[in-house]
Amino acid sequence: MRRCVAVIGLTVACLALLAQSAWATFHLEMVNEVMLGSSSGDANVQFVELLDHGGSEEEFTPVFAPYKLVIYDAAGNKLGEHMLDPSGLRSAAAADGEYLISTSAADAAFGVTGNERLDVSLPPGAGQACFQANPNPPAFSCMTWGSISKPVATNSMGTGSVNGPVPANGQSDQRLQDNSVVAATPTPKARNSAAGAGGGSGGGGGGGGGSTVFAGLGFAATKASVDRHGRASIALSCPASSGGCSGKITLTRGSKSAKTTKLGSAQFSVAAGKTRKVKVKLSKSARKLLARKGKLKARVRVDASDAGGHKKTTSSTVTLKRG
Repeated sequence: MRRCVAVIGLTVACLALLAQSAWATFHLEMVNEVMLGSSSGDANVQFVELLDHGGSEEEFTPVFAPYKLVIYDAAGNKLGEHMLDPSGLRSAAAADGEYLISTSAADAAFGVTGNERLDVSLPPGAGQACFQANPNPPAFSCMTWGSISKPVATNSMGTGSVNGPVPANGQSDQRLQDNSVVAATPTPKARNSAAGAGGGSGGGGGGGGGSTVFAGLGFAATKASVDRHGRASIALSCPASSGGCSGKITLTRGSKSAKTTKLGSAQFSVAAGKTRKVKVKLSKSARKLLARKGKLKARVRVDASDAGGHKKTTSSTVTLKRG
């Protein structure tokens, strides 16, 4: 009988150690970034980003599955949940990389590919996004935004809950190293733009502090071909940290000190981290001049905004040639 009790005691102790080890296999996963809508207010452009610095020790074992992203309103009412792929979470943790749950519109806006498709709408005014497993309480990490009347309880073994402001259109709430939260230019699948700021607005503070400065559009070439319809193709590059670029491009002829002549203009949009050839329809007089000369030097002015609404004007010189 004593032998039986001893065996049972040893088995229970081993199970306890096993459970304790398994408990630690996902506890460093945290909600790292949340975006609610584009700069134009499009609520289809949404994402939640997770991040786990635990490395290969984060195993997301079946014993504590299912793993979920759960969305709540400000009063703690569940709005929906998304089942997460444990193998994907494990791979991201091992690589110390961001794990993105995004809409297709967000992928298109930022030129990224989410790890999973976001199929739960994020509330615009105030809300809570939580990473959950099956212990009690199940939430191991939450990011909340706006005024929360009933915070979701988090497990003491997790990374806890952090609160940020309601991000402005085109911005995202981003968790900093000190667990404060700021609203800044979105950085899906990349380190938060305010990560090196050393501070932040914290719970409920104002947005934008510490965000990366928008550098404006770059010019990928000094020559541009003009097609038979009189459209010049100008190659523009949008910074990867911008969240997407949009604005107006204008071609002129003449120096800064002399009178300039407008050759043409066009509206454009370029995805973050991408280069795109924007077509600018030349005026009738510009087309005649190009036909006579064969090539034409023009100044390019680009008035652009990033996804957070930050504006920047850049300029260059380009040689137009008939294609």
